[in-house]
Amino acid sequence: MTTPSEGPQLEHGYTRIAQQLLEAILVYPFTGGELKLLLAVIRSTYGWGRKEAVLYIAELSNMTDLSPRHTKRLLQRLARDRVLNKKAISRVRVVMGLNKHFSTWRMRRIPRGAGVPRAGHEVSP
Repeated sequence: MTTPSEGPQLEHGYTRIAQQLLEAILVYPFTGGELKLLLAVIRSTYGWGRKEAVLYIAELSNMTDLSPRHTKRLLQRLARDRVLNKKAISRVRVVMGLNKHFSTWRMRRIPRGAGVPRAGHEVSP
C-alpha cells in the first residue's frame, strides 16, 4: 500500500485510456454526476484491463457518493446517449463498458460558451 510520504505510484495500479477518448470525454457536456459515473466505469473496466465488467448499482453509488436511485437514472441516460454500453442482468446488476466509438455518442445541446474547445484545442478525429 502507498504510504503518505511516497504518494501514488504506478506500480500500485493505473488506468490506461486512449488520448482521443479522453479528449472526447473532456469536451462532451457531461453533468458532474455523469462524469463521476463514467470515471467509475472506466476505473472498473479499463483499470482492470477489461472492456466490460459486471457492476452493481450499489457499488457504483458508493464509488461516486451518489444515491442508488440517482446512479441508476444517470446510467440509463449515459446508455441512452450511447456513451456506455449497458446490459441489465437484474435490477441491481449490469454488464457495462465505455462505448469507445465517441462519434456515435448522442450529442446534447451545449449551453452557450460551455464546453466549447478554444481555437487550436479541438478534439482529434
